[in-house]
Amino acid sequence: MTRIDFYIIASRSDAERLQFVAKLVGKAFNAANAIYVHCGSTEQQQALSDCLWQMPNRFIPHGEASESVHLGIDLPKMDFHDVYINLSSSLPPQYSRFNRLIEIIDQADSRLHAGRERFKAYQQKGYPLHKHDLRAPQSTSMPH
Repeated sequence: MTRIDFYIIASRSDAERLQFVAKLVGKAFNAANAIYVHCGSTEQQQALSDCLWQMPNRFIPHGEASESVHLGIDLPKMDFHDVYINLSSSLPPQYSRFNRLIEIIDQADSRLHAGRERFKAYQQKGYPLHKHDLRAPQSTSMPH
């Protein structure tokens, strides 16, 4: 069964949210996972790509045809099964074929509300949910 993790961050900023996602992608990439990031728009996809290129001392191969980190608004045609990061506001398509689904919830009202609705939907389907609240000041490290 797919493991579903909710990362709750203090920011309301799109840029800070994408920087957090870039760090999370880097951590999953280091663990040799194939990662699919489901973006809500082509603009968001480009902004995340820019964040990944700007990571200091890192190169993370990514794009629409990448074998390691696929950024897109449509599921990759390749056989991805490791990590699915959902940045859209709706339930992601075909997430159950992945080992792990990650939801990033920030404090922007619309994303917070949509995240709560997705949490309830996963809960109703019987998925085990893991919540990582990173809003507290003592939360300096990123949980796995």
